[in-house]
Amino acid sequence: RAAIRSFQEGHEWEPSGVLTPEEFEKTINGTLTSGFHMSQLVARQMVARGQGGKIVFISSVQARIPYARSTAYNAGKAGLSHLAATIAALLLAGCGHRFAVMRDTRAPM
Repeated sequence: RAAIRSFQEGHEWEPSGVLTPEEFEKTINGTLTSGFHMSQLVARQMVARGQGGKIVFISSVQARIPYARSTAYNAGKAGLSHLAATIAALLLAGCGHRFAVMRDTRAPM
C-alpha cells in the first residue's frame, strides 16, 4: 500500500536525480522492508505451529523489467522478489514441514 500511495503522490515517476533520499527510503520501506518484517512474523508463526503454510508476496513486473523514472519502486520490487526466493530456500533447508513462498508478478491487463 505504501508503494501505491507513493505512486499516487507522484514520487515514483520522478527522475532518480530528483528523487530525494527520503522519498527513496519511503518507497523501499513500503515495498521491501515491510515485506521482510511481515514475512518474518508469519514464518515464525508457521514454524511454531509445525504444520507448514504459505507466504505470498505481491511483486511487480518492474522487478524484472525496469521502467524509467521509477528507480525506488523498481529496486524495491526486485528486492522483494529476491527476498521471497531467499525465504523459501531458508524454510526449505531449515524445517521438516512443507512451506510455500510465492511471488505474484502478473502484469495488469
